[in-house]
Amino acid sequence: MEKVEVPMVHRRFGNTLKGDAVSDDQTGAMNQGHDHDKGMDRRGFLRRAGLAAAAAGVGGPLLAACADDGQKSTSATTTKKSSTTDKKGSETTAGKSITEGTLPKSVPDVLKIGLMMPTTGLGGFLGGIAKRGLAGALLELDNKFMGRKIEIIQIDTPVEQSDSTQKAYNDLAGTDGLIGIFTFGSPGFESLLPLFQRDGIPIMSGSDLYTLNRLYPNGPANIFQTGIPVKMLIPALVEYAAKDRGYERVAFVHDNILAGNAEAADAFRAECKRHGMENTGVEVYNFFSNEFGPHIQSLRRGNPQAVFFWGLAEGSGTFVKQMDDAGAGYIDRDAALSDEWHPQIIGSPAGTGEKTWAEKAGLAAKAGSITAWHLAGLTSGPFYDLREWVKKATGTVTTGGEEIVADSLSALLQAVAIAGSTKSSAVVEALQSTKRLDGFSSLPFGFADHNLRFDENDVVLYTLERETPVKTDPAYVNGREWIEVLDDGYAGPVLLPRPTLAKNRKKWPKEMNQVLTEGWGTQCSKTPPDDLGKDVVMKKTCKIH
Repeated sequence: MEKVEVPMVHRRFGNTLKGDAVSDDQTGAMNQGHDHDKGMDRRGFLRRAGLAAAAAGVGGPLLAACADDGQKSTSATTTKKSSTTDKKGSETTAGKSITEGTLPKSVPDVLKIGLMMPTTGLGGFLGGIAKRGLAGALLELDNKFMGRKIEIIQIDTPVEQSDSTQKAYNDLAGTDGLIGIFTFGSPGFESLLPLFQRDGIPIMSGSDLYTLNRLYPNGPANIFQTGIPVKMLIPALVEYAAKDRGYERVAFVHDNILAGNAEAADAFRAECKRHGMENTGVEVYNFFSNEFGPHIQSLRRGNPQAVFFWGLAEGSGTFVKQMDDAGAGYIDRDAALSDEWHPQIIGSPAGTGEKTWAEKAGLAAKAGSITAWHLAGLTSGPFYDLREWVKKATGTVTTGGEEIVADSLSALLQAVAIAGSTKSSAVVEALQSTKRLDGFSSLPFGFADHNLRFDENDVVLYTLERETPVKTDPAYVNGREWIEVLDDGYAGPVLLPRPTLAKNRKKWPKEMNQVLTEGWGTQCSKTPPDDLGKDVVMKKTCKIH
């Protein structure tokens, strides 16, 4: 068990938005419209790792309410000057004022939070994301909250060790004064739901229980999901392919290991049916082989105009390189709609949403490749304070997902302030009943609906870009992030605001006006291409994205 402390320079909790600121080889052909999966690789234990959110980005009443410890929550010790009432009548508490009160003397001097996730082995990249996010958050907080010291207790749960999760949880659950646990990607996570329910400790989950229909009220009331669910990403991506690009045929490719892939494929089938698009097939490839030749041949027979690739960055990079080698690399929408086969690549956040896939693929990673994420995770945008905190704390850049653990930390701390207690039931009640918490690293959020941070209006699309935009007619220009945020030579995902603008504005009108007025993201097609303003018209005549 490792205690992580990062004492840094103090700044106040909860900044306002800044506008001028982050085995067996499973290859082989299949018939059009039919799935092909010869079974799981012998190392299929990785499916038990709960890496649904990793495959999504980074990303299921089982039981009744959490155990009541007999304590009632109270917020008498905090001032909530910014409290309002939303359309549903729920109380909101967004704003810095939540930290201006004092905690009762009964609250311990040390606020302990557990971190349970892989930090070594095949899932170790998740731990790297979490460590960066925590380092930035603790820098901002100076390792303190309302006069109390913050202590992170970190336990590694390698995906290769299926029994590591229960042992880690038992160790953390027995820790005196623990206010909550953050977990993401731990093997056997779902099997622990009865234990989570029994103990009632607040669990902040980066894993995707919502898509599995295991989140409250179909699961324990003390689990709160801070990762964006696949069930929201896939509909946005399929709608883009159908309505924005006008495609009629699409296909889906995923590996045989990562948890959540089957659910992603099911969501893909349902959305294709809803939009009247032909699903030419679902291909399942061997995670450890990355040999796509037979799959590409099978895909070619269905002639899909877009291929959805749901996998990690390395597999995504290898796939598009082999597509290029087969003469099927993406060019633009005209080519995708032509008799020749040059499908647009639409992928998962952990694949085409990672800049490392472009590094892996080189020039085979084409501008216009698409993924989906959420507005609060816009690492190169105007809301992402965590970008600067991570850079100061670690000397590294944010790659996406760091906000999941940073905001999980802040949510637990704010719940303690609202409840005036560290009792599990009081913290859970505060999290469930507060519609809007201070966004801390980015935008405000809450868990009042199904214990989930997000709704469909949070989803945004990203597109791969390079420093020099593709020459096309109509022309487009790169956004403000290329001047203020991104390093020279960057090739990777940036915001594509057009396809989801209407939905985003329902929830974030001021923020989206800021994006448009200040010129963030790839805003196209516009006349002239560099036109700006909250009422700017973006048409879908763009041939690249």
